[in-house]
Amino acid sequence: MKSIILIILFTGTLPGMMPQHNPHGPHQGTVKPLGDQYQLEVLGCMDHLELYVLDKKLQSTSNFEMNGTVTFYYAGTSEKPKQREITTPLVAYGRDGFSAKLPEENFSYSIVTITIFDKTLVSPKFPNECTKISVTK
Repeated sequence: MKSIILIILFTGTLPGMMPQHNPHGPHQGTVKPLGDQYQLEVLGCMDHLELYVLDKKLQSTSNFEMNGTVTFYYAGTSEKPKQREITTPLVAYGRDGFSAKLPEENFSYSIVTITIFDKTLVSPKFPNECTKISVTK
């Protein structure tokens, strides 16, 4: 009887104790790991991306002592068969964010390189979510 109660208590609390992966951050962007200590949130589409470096608990961190770039990758076309890439700098945005100008629409994915206190970190690929939205200029 004691073992049944312990099993029920243990299984009842186990799901709440498991870390939950939230693909959306506090700014409703896509979140992916950035090194061992950080997460990176990316959002935006019209003519720029917004980026936020988050801690493991998805709290924004100060952008002080940080800088970096975003490299946008473009698929080859019949006119330009080779994949192209264009790199733009991160520009501090407020106290905890960055923005990066989109050089051209229709990129395939982007990769962020950011230096935090002299340590350079490279993000995984962020697919272009802007293609889901009609962009007019």
